[in-house]
Amino acid sequence: MDAQPSVVVKRVLIPFAALSLAAAFAAAGTNMPPLAAATAPPAPPLLTDASPSPSAAPTQMPGVESLFPAAPHGSPSPPPPQRVGIEGVWELAIQQGANTTYAHLKLKQRQDALTGTYLDPSNKPSPAVGVVDGGNVRIVVSLRDGSSIVFEARLDGTTDMVGMMTTPTGEIPFTGDYRPKENFFDNLNENPTGLTNGLTTPPPL
Repeated sequence: MDAQPSVVVKRVLIPFAALSLAAAFAAAGTNMPPLAAATAPPAPPLLTDASPSPSAAPTQMPGVESLFPAAPHGSPSPPPPQRVGIEGVWELAIQQGANTTYAHLKLKQRQDALTGTYLDPSNKPSPAVGVVDGGNVRIVVSLRDGSSIVFEARLDGTTDMVGMMTTPTGEIPFTGDYRPKENFFDNLNENPTGLTNGLTTPPPL
């Protein structure tokens, strides 16, 4: 109960003290300083994106192009020479009963004339000449012993032939397959039944 009068006295004294202070400033001829106005806090700085704009052109160092010149466009390699007729290397499969032996012909064609080299199953080379008449071919091989072998065949296009090989001892059927390689000895059959017959290096022509 004693605390309540003191609270009332404080509430009366505070406005009275304020009025007394104002009267003192007036008697002294001094205006009472205005109360400081509250100032707003400074605005935070705007955040800027450090990454460059997508439309901005990249900066290039001068002289970089001279350090890395553009590679020249390579010229296309020339096409391989066109094949003439049936010229090229042919692998001949000679049917001797149940056995098959292999020989090779390397031919050059000029119009209807054929020239070339025959390599027999024993790797022995002999000169060959012949002629092409439409789909028929006839090739004569001159052997070293003075005898000859005649190949007469029917062509199937320019990659296959079927015919007979005539020797001093008789006729033997054969088939021929074109082998599209330029080097004659690259076309030798390396199979056990092929032309090599155990020999690893063909003799020079």
